[in-house]
Amino acid sequence: MSRKYYWPKMRDDITNFHHSCLPCIYNDKFPVKYISGHVIRPLYPMHVVHCDLIVGLPRALDGSHAILLLYDGFSRLTFGIPLTSEKADYVVKKLMSHFVSAFGLPWALHSDNG
Repeated sequence: MSRKYYWPKMRDDITNFHHSCLPCIYNDKFPVKYISGHVIRPLYPMHVVHCDLIVGLPRALDGSHAILLLYDGFSRLTFGIPLTSEKADYVVKKLMSHFVSAFGLPWALHSDNG
């Protein structure tokens, strides 16, 4: 999992989930070893794109009050998408229609779980 995703305290979150998951506990026969701190270094544009939500902004005339901020780790291109909702399905629709349709799908999307 750490080859494509990273967020702060990822190892702790995965360990806590694993220890509280009943099917995991029932089926766990071997100890799981996690690799933490794996950083993907971008090798080309759109290899690793970092994203974050900026929330709590004053409401704009179009009704938006949040921004989905995207940052290409290689080219340093920064792209902001105004949002009127913070719901996951809405954010994904905006990501696909505004960013992916213009620049293509990144190899990895890095989020801080926000």
